[in-house]
Amino acid sequence: MEVDPGTLHTDAPWILLPPEQTVVIAAAYDRVYPGALAEWGIAPHAWCDQLAWRRWLTDDGPASARS
Repeated sequence: MEVDPGTLHTDAPWILLPPEQTVVIAAAYDRVYPGALAEWGIAPHAWCDQLAWRRWLTDDGPASARS
């Protein structure tokens, strides 16, 4: 199967929702699957609130996860 490199593939499409929804779902997800978000490179502080999520996305999240 060929995968288009310009297409986003994720097992958790909820991470693309607005921050107010993402942080609620992330907290629930972490209760069900402890440590899974950290394995994906999403530190627990990233989803403690909406501002933290926005900061993680722009400051220390995906860019540092790629390096």
